[in-house]
Amino acid sequence: KPQLIFNSKGICSACENAVDKEKIDWTLRREELETFLNSYKHNDGSVYDCIVPVSGGKDSTYQTYVIKEEFGLNPLAVSFHPRDFTELGRKNIEVLKNIGVDCIEFSANPIIYKKLAKFGLTELGDAAWPEHIGLFTIPVQVAVAYKIPLLIWGENPQQEYGGDKKISSQAILDKEWNEKHGGYFLDKIKPKDMVKHGISIYDLKPYLYPSDEEISKLGIKGIFLGHYLKWDARKQLEVIKKIGFTVADKPCEGTYTNYENLDTR
Repeated sequence: KPQLIFNSKGICSACENAVDKEKIDWTLRREELETFLNSYKHNDGSVYDCIVPVSGGKDSTYQTYVIKEEFGLNPLAVSFHPRDFTELGRKNIEVLKNIGVDCIEFSANPIIYKKLAKFGLTELGDAAWPEHIGLFTIPVQVAVAYKIPLLIWGENPQQEYGGDKKISSQAILDKEWNEKHGGYFLDKIKPKDMVKHGISIYDLKPYLYPSDEEISKLGIKGIFLGHYLKWDARKQLEVIKKIGFTVADKPCEGTYTNYENLDTR
């Protein structure tokens, strides 16, 4: 796996983190989260309490469910649509909405998306490159536009799947984390660099992270839910199945799982 690190004994960082997770006082972490979230509640309805970036997949459905039903916030769900949205993905995002949330679904210019996808495939080996960027940029752009300072992301990939041990316990997802550790080739080439490849900067707007000034002015902060709640994808899957989330009828992506990346082909 890209960014996976092995120690001197040949043990990977993902396995090390799995051991470390068992040492965490998750009851205390949950209490910390509840106190933190309560400070963002707007009981007068003047603004949404937070943004939950969603795809309609198992993780974002669980994030939305927990924030709405267990912690009592009024979130705005924000989705960046893939170009090859599946029928099952469409069904599951409707299940997500029926948790009882408003949702903004963003569809990018298909001409530009296809150009970025071609570049991603031929130069980076990732045909879904524009989607992977948009998933992180559009929710933050909406946060700026709607003046909603809190974003609730899912797990910290560095903690769950291995990576830099120094940031595996990080609670915050910000612009620096996204560009250095997001894993979507932003360390090699950024969307604004596509101007050199004939795409206008104006057409790249969906893929550009808001400026530091905009972030600072509104005090926008993104947190990893997995920092505060013990992340267990299989247990969480059983929770959301009870509210209508549907898995595939066969394994996906050539693996044994039938619950990963259901929204795209």
